[in-house]
Amino acid sequence: MINPPLLSKFYEDDMEVWISHHLEAAGGAVGRYPGMNASLTETERKTDGLPVPDGLLREFEKIGSKCGVPFDLIPINTKTDTGTI
Repeated sequence: MINPPLLSKFYEDDMEVWISHHLEAAGGAVGRYPGMNASLTETERKTDGLPVPDGLLREFEKIGSKCGVPFDLIPINTKTDTGTI
């Protein structure tokens, strides 16, 4: 019989060793493991929001104007009547 919790512990330990070895092998360079870049980007986007290029922003504003719906971006962490964005 297989004991899933026991197997999970071995997997976690093995992954920890693998990741540590991989990052050390990079030496002074910035080593990355699979998913690390996506994780860093997700954290950045949650903090800073999604970057919107100026040209795309102008297109959104133009479409909003044509539809009679203003397209105003509100910087994140802005306090509004309904809470903090």
